[in-house]
Amino acid sequence: NIQTPTILQYILGSIQNICYGSRINSIKIVELNFIPLIKRVMQSYLQVPIIQQYIVGTLWNLTIENVNNQRIIAKYNFLPLIKQILILHEQSSSLQLNAFGFLQNFAHNISNVKLTICDEQILNIINLNCCTHHQVNQVQQNADRLIRAFYN
Repeated sequence: NIQTPTILQYILGSIQNICYGSRINSIKIVELNFIPLIKRVMQSYLQVPIIQQYIVGTLWNLTIENVNNQRIIAKYNFLPLIKQILILHEQSSSLQLNAFGFLQNFAHNISNVKLTICDEQILNIINLNCCTHHQVNQVQQNADRLIRAFYN
């Protein structure tokens, strides 16, 4: 029943911060079935880069070194949405950084997901967005790690 993106920003930012660096909180967020809600919000606010940045940052935090969360989140197939937002919001370096980090978590651990995300389209998007953000070291580093993870 949330109407304004501002309130939504605070809520999503809080969830992202709660998950950051806390395995227990990350597990709880997934156990409390937040993932379907996160996906619905992601779909509803596709055009709002700050909302997407928080959502993808949350997904990144939820999947850091947590294969069980990765398996659960993989079932919700965020990958088409991730591709869409990488193209829609190619100018947002923070969003690119979060998306590359999120994808990287999967590329390292789940081989069937690795195959799903390692396609020509996503590699072209990563390459294009790296050119856009050639001066943002963190984006370059995450993209580099992601591409290396694809091929390992």
